[in-house]
Amino acid sequence: MRVAIIALERTVVVIRSGMNQMGSFLIEDRWMRAAWYVFLILLPFTTRVLLGHVTRGFHEYEALFLYGTDVLLLLLLLFAFGLHRHHKEEWHGRSLHQLVVPIFLFVIAAGVSVAVAPSFALSLYAFARLFLLTLLAWWAIPIFLTKHRVLQMTVAVLAVVAVIQAFIGIAQFSLQGSLGLELFGESYLDPVLPGAGSKIPFGAGLLRAYGTFPHPNILGAFLLIGLFALIYFYVYLDWKLYRYDSNKTVKENWQLFIHNHAFYSRLIIAVGFFVVLLGLAVTFSRGAWISALAGLSVITVIMLLRHRVRSLLRLLFTLFFTALAVYWLLSPVLNERAQLSSTEPAVSYRLVYNQIGTELVDQYPLGVGVGSQVLHSVRGGVYQAHGLSQVWEWEPIHNLYLLIGSEVGIVGLLSFLFFLAILLWQLIRRQLPLVKLFTLGALVSLLVFGLFDHFLWTIQPGRLMLWVV
Repeated sequence: MRVAIIALERTVVVIRSGMNQMGSFLIEDRWMRAAWYVFLILLPFTTRVLLGHVTRGFHEYEALFLYGTDVLLLLLLLFAFGLHRHHKEEWHGRSLHQLVVPIFLFVIAAGVSVAVAPSFALSLYAFARLFLLTLLAWWAIPIFLTKHRVLQMTVAVLAVVAVIQAFIGIAQFSLQGSLGLELFGESYLDPVLPGAGSKIPFGAGLLRAYGTFPHPNILGAFLLIGLFALIYFYVYLDWKLYRYDSNKTVKENWQLFIHNHAFYSRLIIAVGFFVVLLGLAVTFSRGAWISALAGLSVITVIMLLRHRVRSLLRLLFTLFFTALAVYWLLSPVLNERAQLSSTEPAVSYRLVYNQIGTELVDQYPLGVGVGSQVLHSVRGGVYQAHGLSQVWEWEPIHNLYLLIGSEVGIVGLLSFLFFLAILLWQLIRRQLPLVKLFTLGALVSLLVFGLFDHFLWTIQPGRLMLWVV
């Protein structure tokens, strides 16, 4: 008996020691930062494992997956839990209290919608993902990014990863095929294969750039984030540039100007602009182009209100001539793609999908179940009633807001919109650090993109982009 008691006491000591070591690991800043940066680097990679599906055969929006980024997401939430417990009072004061009510109502509405979903398993899976992402955005990320240096490094990582993705996309377009990056989630690309979204009707058809994303539009959205990250650093370095001194000769001023480190940093950023804009061009995503202009317009207004006219003019000058160079390289194809007609499939299908969304919001005020719009529409004959009889036509509603309203109901949609309104008001109204200029531009561009597509709600990289920004 005594031996058993001694063994039990030693076991308890070992367990306590292990828990203390785990606790120390979770509150260690360097491990937290490393996990966060790795998460951002891996965000574009869509490596995944199929866990199962709720219908016979395979359909993308009726299946359950485990992504590589899911593991890092759970690890980040563990870090946030450890940091929150260790700095409870400190973190509590930094919480975004104004967002509690809309986030709470949004999550509750999504949870209630699970009960009315056609597949409990599929809807519960989608709800779990949504719940973890809201925790990441509202609770965990504000804990990680309390230090300005970490926030700035976050923007830098996104900029570098976007440039890499742009290079991948440019190479895919140049070679008109995939690069053998299937391990990282690259789609198999072949211009001979059918697919309305994969090619543009120019000549025999040109393959669009994908990067490691499942669709060119998603690459376009990520490049938007990278573009606004580069814009932040361009504006940030503006005040460090050498200013002309009238007491010195022109030659002396020129020598001082070109030897200023900010001059070379901005040259590198200008090259980054060219690469990202070229990558954005070869996605041929008109939604991304429109969204880029929307985000840039908001940044222009904010910089004018902050009386940074000279910085703004230098930025617009650089962007304009960089975009002009991209246009010069691809003008015949871009001109063809810029033409828009209500009869082309990209437009006509969206009109039908949005009509379906309007009808579902009107008929189901509680929603049809989070993650369940496609399954409900298939089983209920909604697609067939609108002339969509082919399996490949059964896609989600191509409007983020109608899709949310159809799945989680009117209360869920209003809560989401209220959440966005508060967030945008805080970013615009308050005199926040310059780095928030990146957040505002990227967020506005993604929200505008949401008017034309569904991936911010339905596809893993898109979901991560929305909630991280």
